[in-house]
Amino acid sequence: MNGSTWRSKTVPQGQKLLALAHQVQLEGDLGYIPATGEIDLDLDREDPDSPAPEDIAYLGRLRRPDGQGTFLLIAGIHAIGSLGVAHFLAENITGIYQEAGAKPFSMVIAADYEPGTKTILGSRALSGVLLHETA
Repeated sequence: MNGSTWRSKTVPQGQKLLALAHQVQLEGDLGYIPATGEIDLDLDREDPDSPAPEDIAYLGRLRRPDGQGTFLLIAGIHAIGSLGVAHFLAENITGIYQEAGAKPFSMVIAADYEPGTKTILGSRALSGVLLHETA
């Protein structure tokens, strides 16, 4: 398998929704998300020398299961990762739209945070905007 695997603490329904993304695959009951060849990351973020704690999250616009449009899915490894995606979107939504338009896409986002207050200090894309293939 190319890339790394990380564990999402997403509820079972969220795991089913993640399976709709072409860039995301699930394994096991906990919703493992292997990074594809396009997302080749070292996702072991427990570096004791890191200046700030960091978490990562999945961001995707997915097709609805009923085929009636799309929805935005945010799935952090921890809750703070999801908050990091919100921070990233606040600063980068125009750029994402310029790349993806209204098409389904996937991204991996990292967020640095202050551990005491859980305040997001910064966020960044760990992957580009990965457009899903159309069927």
